[in-house]
Amino acid sequence: MAVRKRCRSSGCKASPRCAHPWWLDVRYKGVRHRMRADDFAFARGATAPVASKEEAAKVWEPKFIAEIVSGKDPRLAPERKEVPKPLTTVAQLLKLYRTRYVDVEPLKSRAGMVSQLNVLNAHLGNLPATALERPDAIEDFKARYANRAIATTNRYLARLRHVCNWAIGRDLLSRTAFHPRGIRIPAKSEHRRERRVCEAEEQRLLDACTLLNEPARPTAKLSWDDVREIRARADAGVPQNKLAVAFRISPAVCN
Repeated sequence: MAVRKRCRSSGCKASPRCAHPWWLDVRYKGVRHRMRADDFAFARGATAPVASKEEAAKVWEPKFIAEIVSGKDPRLAPERKEVPKPLTTVAQLLKLYRTRYVDVEPLKSRAGMVSQLNVLNAHLGNLPATALERPDAIEDFKARYANRAIATTNRYLARLRHVCNWAIGRDLLSRTAFHPRGIRIPAKSEHRRERRVCEAEEQRLLDACTLLNEPARPTAKLSWDDVREIRARADAGVPQNKLAVAFRISPAVCN
């Protein structure tokens, strides 16, 4: 393993202090690998030629060796990963949210979420994604839905709040407009549904309460009324053997 200049064999008397390029020269498993340090560095993001032996040895030679050991050909430029385009609109953010969250997570209300996202996309999709960091766009959406039930509007706002929090956790947004001094969801203003049980339901509830006094299982010998009677007689001084005979149980149970 070495970093050297090949100009000495050509008669260069100033080597290695000359301006000729540095070479990476490595032998691995009986095979010699040689390459100009500049060619290797430029293919991997360098912006200037390798000017010193120290730079070639400390920066580029370890990478050169690592590619050889991993089975790669260092003479080939590595494939550049495509940098994902930044989100520019709310529509792109909602699409990404659906792809990575709604369609992936085991959710029971997926159809409802998709419907909410479609409504949000129709009203906010053309806005820049950063518009969700300020309350203006969301307040305009609330104003357009002012004639709807409060609970309906709150469901859309809650979904949008979850989208913003999800995006912040993935560095897609820097902040959210949903906070105590920003957008608030007035859940207390929702109309609560009140319903009285019918006579049939009321009778079923009473029947269920009656069953509480019955034995817990078919093989049980005592009900709760029997237990209370045994305790009352035991407190009154009735002997255990008499209680056992009267209720057909073991005397040990009559403590």
